[in-house]
Amino acid sequence: MHPLAMHSPHLEDVIRQLENSWLQMIENNQIDKGVRPVIAESWKRSLKYGVPYDKPLPPSTNFENELQRYEQILKIASPIINRFKHDIEKSGYFVMISSAEGLILRLYGDTEQIEKVANNHNTMPGIDFSERNKGTNIIALCLNTKSSNQIFGAENFSLIGHSSVASGAPLKDPLTKRIVGSVAISSNYSILQHSHSLIMVKAIAFAIEQAMGHYVMQNLQESSTRYFDPHCGLIIVRDGGQIVSINDRAMELLKLNCPRPENLRDITSVPDLDQLLSEVKTEAGSWTVAGSGKEALEITAVPISYGLLRTGFILSARKNKAIFIESGKAKREQYGAEERAGERELRKEKAFSAFQARSPQMQALLEKAKRAALTDSNILLLGESGTGKELLAKAIHDYSPYSDGPFVPLNCGCIPRDLIASELFGYTRGAFTGAEKSGKKGKFEIAAGGTLFLDEIGEMPLDIQVALLRVLEDRMVYPIGGDKGVPVACRVIAATNKDLLRAVKEGHFRVDLYYRLNVLSLRIPPLRERIEDILYLAEYFCRQFGLDFGSLDPQIREMFLSYPWPGNVRELKNAIERLACFGGGERISWELLPDEILAHHKKIDLSLNEARGLSEEAHIKKALHECGHNVSEAARMLGISRSTMYRKMKKYGCL
Repeated sequence: MHPLAMHSPHLEDVIRQLENSWLQMIENNQIDKGVRPVIAESWKRSLKYGVPYDKPLPPSTNFENELQRYEQILKIASPIINRFKHDIEKSGYFVMISSAEGLILRLYGDTEQIEKVANNHNTMPGIDFSERNKGTNIIALCLNTKSSNQIFGAENFSLIGHSSVASGAPLKDPLTKRIVGSVAISSNYSILQHSHSLIMVKAIAFAIEQAMGHYVMQNLQESSTRYFDPHCGLIIVRDGGQIVSINDRAMELLKLNCPRPENLRDITSVPDLDQLLSEVKTEAGSWTVAGSGKEALEITAVPISYGLLRTGFILSARKNKAIFIESGKAKREQYGAEERAGERELRKEKAFSAFQARSPQMQALLEKAKRAALTDSNILLLGESGTGKELLAKAIHDYSPYSDGPFVPLNCGCIPRDLIASELFGYTRGAFTGAEKSGKKGKFEIAAGGTLFLDEIGEMPLDIQVALLRVLEDRMVYPIGGDKGVPVACRVIAATNKDLLRAVKEGHFRVDLYYRLNVLSLRIPPLRERIEDILYLAEYFCRQFGLDFGSLDPQIREMFLSYPWPGNVRELKNAIERLACFGGGERISWELLPDEILAHHKKIDLSLNEARGLSEEAHIKKALHECGHNVSEAARMLGISRSTMYRKMKKYGCL
């Protein structure tokens, strides 16, 4: 009998029939054919486990440890459940959050009702509601079936659950899809307001999972620039090594063919794999899949975790031609001049492959960047945040004669004022209180033979600008506390999203340093100025995150083309990553897009409605006239995609 039958006017008959079926199961070990299959199978297992049906259960001795492990999940879930608090209490329900093993972690609802169910129904934090311990119940059903469900009255294996009705849903980590717990709402079945309970609990679960996704993405964002780059392959695995997704680049690096592997052990034979993964708790760890020389791959495991609860890893695979791991210890191999020359050519060949561009503006920029890379001149990169200034700087380095040396980035905007001089120039032993005893090399020395990339140069304090100017002019760096200069043997690339000329006029940036850095300047156009690249990049990022570009709702493409992308390529990549995280099925809805894009789309709709009221044809023709018949510019002015613009032009005879 399906629990929705409780809405029948013959509720007492439904209750009586379930009670009779339950008694027959307990007394005769027989299960009626009318019992729902999911309940019948659970009853069979409960009998097999020897679960007591008529005794209250003691709290788990492991409760405090589990509560600590799930602390972050509860911090995420609690404010969401509290949003539903009024509806929950008004309906006579209470909410349960459980661990992935079925242990009740917390109850939410009316205090008096919670005390009542704790005393009368043996339902309280610390009680193990797993099927092996409690028998058939809503939490066990959700965890075993990995889906939302309802349970009514005597469908519960335990006798004290026969007066209740409950709906529940599993909680899944959005990235690994691993079940981390469950959320359920329950009440006495005499409260006949159950039709909305399953919808409510699924809404709560969805909201919690979205918040979990936001939390873990924020944490991973901190690792993105360090461990992930356009050249690396990405693999998402669960804690046990089961592969959830793997992108095309990883398949290429690992020389894999379809079908895609199912377990990490299928693609690596590292003997200490379990130990390596167990040691990766809160910080990333690396090892090398040793091949023959240049085929070796460095694998970096970045944990996906919620506080002490780890659900899996994002593995970053990249070519590693210097470091090998044998029995857990790293050693370096030296390569001959011929091999280094071959590597240099390979780096040069692939230097700009990370830039997915079709627009004339970007094609021209990349050609200029290649010519600039072959010189010894300082380079200044200009562009809004998110346009890929560091990515371009790294490409220039790889294409340049400095590619054998290191690429050393330094963000001038995120280092405290008191530390930036020591970071740049280094210091000698005992230079100041708190200094390392042996002294420390500065970034100029570390970058010897390579490239020093000074990001957000516009944020550098004026007094440090003076010292930097001296270094660039004399090609000599003086560590703090030292009187002996160290020759500068690196190329300098600087970048900013500020208008440096305006900063010069306002006295925030030295004019002599500006002209010293601005020998060769390259401006990266914002994404809104190169519409041709938007869908091309979107398709590229879809491949990176293992997402089928064809599964995107066509309206998503329209919204992408009309959105101004203030966060540029980084924002587009994040939007695709969000769709990959929360999307599923054959069609990914536009409703999963970030709020900023949805809000802009709503604004466009309002603008178009206003335009139609004032004659849409007049607005189309006016925009074309003001933009010199530049279709892309006119489309941007009206806040519509270029394809929509062409349809309007055809409609009104403007082609």
